[in-house]
Amino acid sequence: MNEFQMTTMDEYGKPVYTIDGKRLERYNDSDTSRVERPVIHMLESGKQWKVSADYALLNDKISTIQLTENVVMQQQNIEPAVTIRTQSMLIHTKTQVAETDAQVDITQGKSKIKSTGMIYNNITSKLELTSSVSGYYLPYD
Repeated sequence: MNEFQMTTMDEYGKPVYTIDGKRLERYNDSDTSRVERPVIHMLESGKQWKVSADYALLNDKISTIQLTENVVMQQQNIEPAVTIRTQSMLIHTKTQVAETDAQVDITQGKSKIKSTGMIYNNITSKLELTSSVSGYYLPYD
C-alpha cells in the first residue's frame, strides 16, 4: 500500500497512535509489516509525540514498532519542545514505552544531552538515560 494512514485503538476504542508512511508492505505468513518513511503520532492525552524514521517494522502480535535510521522523536504542543535523535528505537505500543541502546541526542531549547541508551515512558513522562550521559541544561525563558 502506498501513501497510507492508519489509526490504532485501545481495547476501549480510544485512539492510541496514528501512523502514516510512504509505503506499507505486509506478507501473509508474517506478523510484521514494513513501513518506509513512517510518521507516528502518539496520542496519550496531554503528552503527544511525533516520531519519524526512515523505516519501521510493526509487529501486531507483540505490539511493538521497531524504528531504524534517522529516528526523530519530538514533543508536540509545547515550546521549547524536547527532540530526541537516534538511529534505532523500539516502541512498545501497549505500555507506551520507547527504548534504545543506541546513542541518543536530546535537545530542548539551548540545552543538549547525550546518552548511550534511554527508556522513556509516555504515560508517566519518566525519561531514564542509561549510560555515558553528558551535556548541559540551560533554563529557557
